[in-house]
Amino acid sequence: MVFMGVVFWSLIAVGVLTILTTLKGIAKPWEHMCSFMPESLPDDEKEVKRLTLFWWMLQCTYAMIGIWMICTAFACPSPTLALFPAAWYFVRCALGLYMMYGPPSQYMGVSLKAVYPLLILTVVLVVLPIISVVVDNKDPDYVAATSEMKALSDARIDETGPFVYFMAGVFGFFVLANSPAVLAPAMALESYFASESSKFTQMKMAELMRINANSWVFQAVANLGSMMMAPDLSIYGPMWFVFNMYFAGLFVFNIVNAADYGFKVPPMLFFLVVVTFSSGGLLVGLLMS
Repeated sequence: MVFMGVVFWSLIAVGVLTILTTLKGIAKPWEHMCSFMPESLPDDEKEVKRLTLFWWMLQCTYAMIGIWMICTAFACPSPTLALFPAAWYFVRCALGLYMMYGPPSQYMGVSLKAVYPLLILTVVLVVLPIISVVVDNKDPDYVAATSEMKALSDARIDETGPFVYFMAGVFGFFVLANSPAVLAPAMALESYFASESSKFTQMKMAELMRINANSWVFQAVANLGSMMMAPDLSIYGPMWFVFNMYFAGLFVFNIVNAADYGFKVPPMLFFLVVVTFSSGGLLVGLLMS
């Protein structure tokens, strides 16, 4: 039985708001991106395609993290996982401010009028999970529920150790694979694209790459925490499989359309193999556990 306290409703609320803010960006990525970065946009078709794809990927990742929050409310509303949204939104806010006021700002063409309401909402979404954990930690029933979740989680890890460590290794790999792009996004772009874009587009791509990679790292960390803390995987397991199918489809799309977008095929093929392999391992592990 899920403890429906303040943490539960906080995860639901933050998750729903996270998803709602991505819907237009998923449905109309170019139009949505232009509302936040209306200046210094490219005319070249390939550059427009690249920026549109990066923005769409970013919104999809945000939506997946929002879905993870809602799933966590039902699967494992522990204090540690409940604080994840606060940490993610805090770093997301910091990266946004760097893009707006740091060295890349002269190339980004950010509309402050469009971004400020989102920054205010971000602050609220940082504070809300923290408050929820503080409040629920004073509730003896919540403390008892978290202790029970931990005991069940420990028992599950003892019973299905190889599967747990396999998936932990997969999530850890994606943390390590995406971390360099947070610190050196321009270098990451060189690894994935066969040709560079114009200066302004390249800078936009680099910052979108940084923000994308940051969210991929946080998503992998969240999945790793879920694997180690959840009492069972009846909710997380199917969610991970669906997310893996999204990433597999994305890599297939990038490979098929490599000429149009300028992608290098080998890196896309490598990640497609990794995602496919991990999906198979995940499916087998879920069926056997």
